[in-house]
Amino acid sequence: MPNEREWASAFWLAAILVFVMWRTDTRTSALGVVRLALKPPILDAVLIFLAYVGTLVAFGWLTGWWTSDLWTDTVVWIGGPGVGLLFGISIALTKPGFFASAAKKVLRWTLAVEFFLRFAIFSFWIELIAQPVIALLVVLSITAGQKPEYAQLKRILDFGVALVGLGLLVYGIGQVVGDWEAATDTENLRAVALPLWLVIGTLPVIYLLSLWIAYAESFQRIDQTDASGRNKWRAKFALLSMGILHPERVAAIRPYWLSELTTATSFSSARAVLVQHEDQKERRRREEAEAAERLVKFADVDGQDEGGLRLDQREFDETRKALQWLATAQSGWHQNRGERYRPELLEVLQSQFESYGLPRDHGIALHVSPDGQAWWAWRRTITGWCFAIGVVGPPPTTQWLFDGPEPPTGLPGDDEVWGAPWGIDAKNWL
Repeated sequence: MPNEREWASAFWLAAILVFVMWRTDTRTSALGVVRLALKPPILDAVLIFLAYVGTLVAFGWLTGWWTSDLWTDTVVWIGGPGVGLLFGISIALTKPGFFASAAKKVLRWTLAVEFFLRFAIFSFWIELIAQPVIALLVVLSITAGQKPEYAQLKRILDFGVALVGLGLLVYGIGQVVGDWEAATDTENLRAVALPLWLVIGTLPVIYLLSLWIAYAESFQRIDQTDASGRNKWRAKFALLSMGILHPERVAAIRPYWLSELTTATSFSSARAVLVQHEDQKERRRREEAEAAERLVKFADVDGQDEGGLRLDQREFDETRKALQWLATAQSGWHQNRGERYRPELLEVLQSQFESYGLPRDHGIALHVSPDGQAWWAWRRTITGWCFAIGVVGPPPTTQWLFDGPEPPTGLPGDDEVWGAPWGIDAKNWL
């Protein structure tokens, strides 16, 4: 039978479901998600996952690891950690080492924590109140973590969540110590071990499902090209023949390369396209590693290399991306909002600048002409080197780029330091 915590969780889940279905906007969104989940390959993956878990449970029943008393725990696991693992497929398609990390996490924490928290259960009414409070603390902590100015609040919230978790753990330990014989009977040990062997047992099928979905999505992109049926089949067989067993590597093959596959005139040339893709990816990874090493090696080193590029390039990439995004946003606002460039965009784009790696106090200075038909912006990096970008006239129009020890003091055309348009003279913009 479900315990008090599970009954409280069921109550809140039912309340959330009623609220979602009661409101028109949330009901529409929820039904859209359901319709999406009922389409392949998502529905296929869910059915395969459930069938596999059923097989694991049947095996557990045959070997004595599972009994009918554990049906509630099994359903709770499927609806909680099981669903989390299933949706972890999207992470597995982008994050190398996902499966090893998941296995280590389970082996390191699940067994001990599950054992003690199983006995840290209170009355139904306490559980009913405590669950939304804890959930609110966690959500507030996650939200506060998105804004640097709320760092102090996040530390307080994290402390509160940790204190609650520690309290539950201590309470559970006290219950176990107080009745060790009952806590370590066969039924309880089976219940504690259930999440462990279910997670370890389902990781292989999650891996296979993620690999299958990765190949299925690549095959779908191949089918969407204008190539002949023969070329499409050749491209698919070439992709399979490479024996790529890492889902994230298959998912990382961009539509351009899949399209190139379909233009190959032979099986060997199709494989050569994939080899070229792997070589390019490795070269890009090596260049990124070298760039990161360069940032450390030349930090606080003045001067330039033989190509005229600054040695110390800290914040160069972040600054260039932020200024280019500002230019894109200015162009969009001019075209869609009154045919004027906007000085208030710095505030609007604050979170975007932070996503590019700039601090909240980003230091970008924006100047817009009185008639709103020209603008320029600049930023001084941590190295002291300045980058600037400017536009004169409505979009699409010429863009000026500048980098130097001191920023421009006026618009392109008014200040000669801008030089030629499109940053021909701005070497560090490359």
